[in-house]
Amino acid sequence: MSVGGELKAKRAIKKIEDKKREIASQAIDLMRETGYHNMSMDEVAERVGLTKPTLYSYISSKQELLFYILESAMTSGTKSIKDIILQSKSARIRLREALTAYAELILNSSNLFYSAFTEHNSLTDEHQIIIRKMQSEFLSLWKNLYEEGVQEGIFEKMPTKIAIQMLLGVMHWIPFWNNEIDKYNQEDNLMRIVNFCERGLLKKED
Repeated sequence: MSVGGELKAKRAIKKIEDKKREIASQAIDLMRETGYHNMSMDEVAERVGLTKPTLYSYISSKQELLFYILESAMTSGTKSIKDIILQSKSARIRLREALTAYAELILNSSNLFYSAFTEHNSLTDEHQIIIRKMQSEFLSLWKNLYEEGVQEGIFEKMPTKIAIQMLLGVMHWIPFWNNEIDKYNQEDNLMRIVNFCERGLLKKED
């Protein structure tokens, strides 16, 4: 393939991905309003301004659309923390930076994460297997960070699974709180959540 042909192919792929993201964005908002099972592809097509056959040329089914949305949530969640956690700073600094980055991502994409946290059981078994593998990578980053902090004497020692569930349990309520957070100073309230999570892991001084 010529250079010109390659560029044309890349532009075509980008155009398709941009349209799929637009479709997903509209579907995410619709799911927040009605729930996945009450959402129809006719409604999605109408919101995006496409005919139903054209919509299906981008997304093959409603189930495929849900998988695309949850895959996007997992990818962005991992991306938001991975580089931070893999740095060589102290575990406490990395924890705070990762919590802040993840909290900001969830708040700024609250409908995306609301859908991910409430509709994951609607996936097919095949899609759930893929999402669980992505979740495993995401959780392993937090687990490794916590265990490094314990070794450094910074974090309280407890079962790793409990520590991470406690941490993410708070963070994953953010999409359900976003209306309350938006009523007041958003940045201050995010920092309160980060401080709360951080203090929950810090080792108490004797």
